[in-house]
Amino acid sequence: MTPRTVQLMILAIILGAASLYLTSESDYTAPLETPLAIASLAELDINQVARIEMTKGDSSVLLVRVNQGWSLPSAWDTPGDRAQISELLNQIRSIASPEKRASSASTHSNFQVGAEDGLRISLQDATGVSMGDLWLGKRDGNGRSFIRISGTDEVYSVTPNLLFRPGFAGGSLEAGRWADRNLYQLPADAEVQSLTIATPEGLVRLKRQDVATAVTDEESTDTAEPADSSWVIVEPESGPADELTVKAILSALKNVQAEKPTDPSDLAALGLEPPHSFIEGELKDGSTFAIQFGLETPLTSGGNGVFGRVIGQKRVSVMRLWVRDSLLKKLDTLRAAPPEPEPLPAPQPDVEPEPGSDG
Repeated sequence: MTPRTVQLMILAIILGAASLYLTSESDYTAPLETPLAIASLAELDINQVARIEMTKGDSSVLLVRVNQGWSLPSAWDTPGDRAQISELLNQIRSIASPEKRASSASTHSNFQVGAEDGLRISLQDATGVSMGDLWLGKRDGNGRSFIRISGTDEVYSVTPNLLFRPGFAGGSLEAGRWADRNLYQLPADAEVQSLTIATPEGLVRLKRQDVATAVTDEESTDTAEPADSSWVIVEPESGPADELTVKAILSALKNVQAEKPTDPSDLAALGLEPPHSFIEGELKDGSTFAIQFGLETPLTSGGNGVFGRVIGQKRVSVMRLWVRDSLLKKLDTLRAAPPEPEPLPAPQPDVEPEPGSDG
């Protein structure tokens, strides 16, 4: 190999490295002064955001502010998860510590901030004016992610990791992940006075009975106040109910969760009109609640769920089977166990009288 050949090879390597640098521009820089487009996100007025549109490939999710909450038009107007949506907006406003990674459109696929594999988040106010528009790319190590402001080619690594949330789980975009999963929550101070549980095996009605406190003469008042209560079955038979089972039902009513929203247009096809099973209750203040369950249906994560709805709400959801089964109990389970009979006294052995005794 001649010296000239070696020189040409070295020159080719240098030119190739320079070309790679200019095209990929993936040199990791130190933190820089925050660009104006990113700095403007820190001034985002979250309360003025009226519309959030997220797109990734052929998938899209639209969130629209309704009064103090959010709605998902693309998921049958299901209420949105306010806590998760607020966290997303707060994190967009908190974007900081930018480090420039590239400034060429040819690098967008490397960072997943392009139209093919990037996740676009567009924010608008009530008049349709843009309040922020960015492309969210892949995670950049711990606590950072790549972003690109729409209309520009520059790619930045920023804090925080915007992908770290349930709504973006698995790197996909699904409306159901942004839905409010809380279907019904029995108030902590609510006093349930009666329950009606209907299953294919039959209907059971239960009623709370107050137990008055015995009072002494010194504590005597015009009326004795109830100190405790017990539950009894009033239909299809009369008798005491199992207190632990009823308490478990009341506890489950404090956190009735949905797995995902579903199309409510044909309730009969879902087994909800009429319902296959239900639980109804009446509170001490006279208000009532009712949760209905329909047919079982496969879950995308495996196993089966069940269609259900809360009367008074427009939405229909798929719930996990354990949610239904924690609320609906059959008569045999609701009956109190019969008291165990008291043991008979042990027979006394015959005692022989001692000699000389009167016995």
